[in-house]
Amino acid sequence: AALALAATVALAAACGGKEERQAKYIERGKALFAQGDLVNAQLEFRNALQINPKSVEARYYQGLIAEREGNWQAAFGNFTAVVEQDPNHAEAHRKLAEIYLLGGEADRAEAETAKLEALTGTTADVLAIRAGIALRRVRSDEARRLAEAALAKEPAHIGATMALASALSNQGYADEALAVADRALTANADETGLRLLKIKINLDNDRFDGAVAAYRQLIAAVPGAIEHRVGLAQLLASRDRLDEAQAVLREAAAAGVGGAQPRLALVDLLAQRYSVTAAEAELKALIADAPDEYSYQFKRVDLLTKLGRTDEAKAALAAIIERDGTGASGLEARVQMARLAMAAGKADEVKTLITEVLDKDPGQADALLLRGVLALDAGETDAALADARTVLRGAPRSAAAMRLLAQTQLRRNETDAAMETMVQAIGIDANDVVTREQLAGLHLRRGNLEQALDLYNAVLAIDGRRPQSLMPKTEVLIALKRWDDADAAIRTVLALPDQQPAGFLLSGRRHQARGEVEPAVRAFKQALALRPGAVEPATGIVQTYLAAQRPGEALAFLDEAIAARPKDAFLRNLRGEVKVRQQRVDDAMADYRAAIAEQPDWLVPYTNLGGVLVAAGRPAEAVTVYQEALAKRPGNPQMLFSLGVAQEQAGDYRGAIATFEQLLAVEPGSDVAANNYAALVADFAHDDPAKLARALEMARRFETASDGVLLDTLGWVLYRTGDYAQALIYLERAARARADAPVVQYHLGMTLYRLGDHAAARRALEAALAGSDGYPGKEEAKATLARLSQS
Repeated sequence: AALALAATVALAAACGGKEERQAKYIERGKALFAQGDLVNAQLEFRNALQINPKSVEARYYQGLIAEREGNWQAAFGNFTAVVEQDPNHAEAHRKLAEIYLLGGEADRAEAETAKLEALTGTTADVLAIRAGIALRRVRSDEARRLAEAALAKEPAHIGATMALASALSNQGYADEALAVADRALTANADETGLRLLKIKINLDNDRFDGAVAAYRQLIAAVPGAIEHRVGLAQLLASRDRLDEAQAVLREAAAAGVGGAQPRLALVDLLAQRYSVTAAEAELKALIADAPDEYSYQFKRVDLLTKLGRTDEAKAALAAIIERDGTGASGLEARVQMARLAMAAGKADEVKTLITEVLDKDPGQADALLLRGVLALDAGETDAALADARTVLRGAPRSAAAMRLLAQTQLRRNETDAAMETMVQAIGIDANDVVTREQLAGLHLRRGNLEQALDLYNAVLAIDGRRPQSLMPKTEVLIALKRWDDADAAIRTVLALPDQQPAGFLLSGRRHQARGEVEPAVRAFKQALALRPGAVEPATGIVQTYLAAQRPGEALAFLDEAIAARPKDAFLRNLRGEVKVRQQRVDDAMADYRAAIAEQPDWLVPYTNLGGVLVAAGRPAEAVTVYQEALAKRPGNPQMLFSLGVAQEQAGDYRGAIATFEQLLAVEPGSDVAANNYAALVADFAHDDPAKLARALEMARRFETASDGVLLDTLGWVLYRTGDYAQALIYLERAARARADAPVVQYHLGMTLYRLGDHAAARRALEAALAGSDGYPGKEEAKATLARLSQS
């Protein structure tokens, strides 16, 4: 007993010691964080987390440090971990809402804000975030109302102030917006965000001199920040105030602000606004004065590459390699040579160069990313994933690595993970419009229209005339029936250079969605006149007439179009589709065959012709059509699947089995192909041990399925192997899922019969024969039931 008591006391002391050490680490970390010493603060919090990985307070401060450093991925991860440990941690919910808002994910921001409000009530923070969400959704009136409500609760709230100023600016009240920002700066002179907002407000309202003045105020407030000086120089250059722009950069260089950056920015200015000759002369002088400042030499390479003088760029990189060898700049020169080789499609040269780099520096991020891209292009997703994650371990804020990771996840069909990665990538690089657009596209595929709209709006806040976002945004507005907003977007598209055909196409779709036949057709015809032979407007015209139950006019349009373009395979195929709807099957098949003759490599008319033949009870002819298509496009998954189905319907079961096996070689992850192969083998080739073993291998993937068809296939294959006990497990589950399917009852009945449960077998076989459905084995079901009835 004494020993037990001593052990208990020792254990308690040890635990108490750990808790005490953890508390000290946290307190020291908080003090260092308050002093701005983020590096040492992070070490203290890490020590606390080593003692207790579930410490909410240490994890929260790690998130704050990552946020302060602009490492949004790490901040997001830490704040997420906090709310997982403590769902009532209001500040972590607030931070997550702000990160989602920054990434353009307004719906997710709203969900986190709802959680925050449930914990804290309707605070100024809640209202300010909601104002930011309204701004993202281009709802300035709502944003203004929410921001004013937040400021009524907390007059000095920075987020609410910025939201109010932005909303006022959007509504055209520039003076009031600037006054709001200036009042806040009186109490918060060091708030850089407010000063940047003043610049934006001036620019948004065409107040150029006001923006210049705001920039100069910002530079005076933060004299050591080179990015603001470069921003001012670029702004002045945009209005051809080139002498002033040069003066800003030369002043920064003379003051030693930003190292080589102001001189490099000056080179860019000379190249863009004066001449390449002037930029090269400046670079040569800089290189002569500082031959070991390789950033000047790399700038020359960049200039030569943009001008298409690739051979000179390679020579400049070779000179850097010769001078620096395997030093950091020599390795960077090899990476840049690899990029040039990648752009030229020279994969072997890329591999050689990045191997040289990685042999010397295995963690060189750019080389790893290039290797990852090569791996992804080759379909080696494991290797691409490993390289992306290696880079992110060393550089969590690498937007390029996040993009590679997202693309790799998409290739692996890990769509949810890819979307999360894209959100984090946007948080790292707020100007990454391409990733935003790709994420919006993924939301569209899932039917998440509002989320997609938020992302397109975020892109258009950066570039309001970007067609890649304007056009899909308009499609979303049409789908949401926001007609006035759609009309405004269409007007913007029509005003863009060379985008009138797209604008008329969108106008046609807008009218089509409202059932306005004549205006829709008129708009589609305007688009078609600007781009004769375009697919989308012709399709729009036909769809509009068909939706209005006017197929005759659809055919009249197509007849006229084909008369003008008799060799247009698309129009021929489209006319065939209309004729099928009119039950003119032979005429439709003639059009499909004409389309194939004109464009033998296009698979759509083969698909349509084969489908019509199968529907007409002529599957053997469909088999010939699909085989012709596969001769043109060997291994095409769609054609292989259609061929297999047609062969099965034509009674060529061995041929269908071979086709589905070929499809599985092309798409091993296809559950439909695996099911069809296994089911056909179980019915028609179960006497072939090799095929039956392969069928079982394919069907095993359905062990956790809920679909009755898939469960039935697995159970029937197991039956064919003689494993009746295991077969019964899956067939009973299949019967519960598809109680009305006679074939499932047949399979279940035969299995019960083999297991000796004759009463249950009789009930299942009676159900299998109750209807008129035909299926392989129906005669066996009758014979077995007869034997049971005699026993």
